[in-house]
This record gives sequence, structure tokens and C-alpha cells, in this order.
Amino acid sequence: MCRTQESGIFALGALHITVALLLSVAQITMTAYLEFRKSIIGRYMRISPGLWLAVGAMITGITMIKFAKRRTKSFAWPRFLVALNVICLGLAGVVIFYDTMYLMDFKKWIWRKQRYAGDPNFPIDAEYGQFYTMRNRLDLEALFILGGCLMGLTVVEVVLLILSIALLSKFLCVCCSETAFLPVVSLVPKTRITMVPSRENLRQSMPLLTTEL
Repeated sequence: MCRTQESGIFALGALHITVALLLSVAQITMTAYLEFRKSIIGRYMRISPGLWLAVGAMITGITMIKFAKRRTKSFAWPRFLVALNVICLGLAGVVIFYDTMYLMDFKKWIWRKQRYAGDPNFPIDAEYGQFYTMRNRLDLEALFILGGCLMGLTVVEVVLLILSIALLSKFLCVCCSETAFLPVVSLVPKTRITMVPSRENLRQSMPLLTTEL
């Protein structure tokens, strides 16, 4: 059972690394695009919270793989891994918050731009100056898709973190307890059949049942 859980920890560690790489690509691409377009729309994303989460997920994944390969039964490693997953879960919450603000601002600006287009009483571009540099539909689609990808990858990472915490907690309770790996001592006396030659039964060699206590 413990070996199965170790295999699960190894698989989750590999998934953490994969999602971390994808998060890094999404966050770096978004930040580079915003810098290239010279837009301050990225005031929520310039601090690169997705990159922080990617680094945390990468460290967590590598540590989980090393733990699964080492197969140690110490209490310290599972607790350390649970702490890492909890920290990454907090970072994921920050990413979701900032990305939600980013997408809400985007949606609000698009709605007002469509509703009050050409109305001099509603200077949308003056109010939402951070979007003023996006002159074509490609900018809108690219930035919205990047924000959606970052949000989707973050949700996937949250699911992986919750599964990792649950599996590590179960491993800590079942496989790292004080009695989990003690040798099993049977209370039933061992018996075996031995051949005891004697003058009387030397020819017949009858087996005798002896008991070892």
C-alpha cells in the first residue's frame, strides 16, 4: 500500500513540474507582451504572481520526486512537503485573485467600449487609459487568451496541490506511524517436521513432530 502511495507521490510531482513549466511560459509571454505594447493594463500582472507560483510548484514537484525515490519513512519529509504544498496553495490564491481582477477590468472595458462608442459624454479611453494602446482586435484576443490560460493552469495546479496534500497526509498517517514498519511477530509456535534416527526406527525413519517455542 505504501509503495502505491509513493508511486502516486512521484506522479503528482511530475505533474507539478509540467504545470510549473506551462505557467512560466504563460506568465512570461503575458508580461513580455504587455511590456512590448507599453500598456499599463498589466498593473495586476507586472508583479508576475504566476511566475512565483511556477517556481513554488517546480520546487514542490522536484522535492516530491526525490522523496518518492528515497523511500524514507521519516516524519520530517512528508510534513515538509505538506508545508510546501500549502504555501503553493496560498500563491495560487494570489494568482487567481490578480488574474480575476485583470480579466474583470478587461471585460468591463470591452463592454463600455461597445456600449458607449462615439459618445462624447463617456470618454472610455480617458477613464481606461491602460487599454488605449490596444488598437486592434489581435491585442484584445491575445491578452484575453493569455489571461484565460494562466487562470486555467492555476486551477489545474490548485487541484494537484489539494490531491498532493491529501495523499501526503494519508502517507504520513499510514506509512510513517510508529507501528507501520515494525516486524510482525507471530504468537503461534513454529512447528517443523524433522527426521530423528534411532535404533528402533533407523530402518523405517519415521518423522516426528517437534515444537519449537
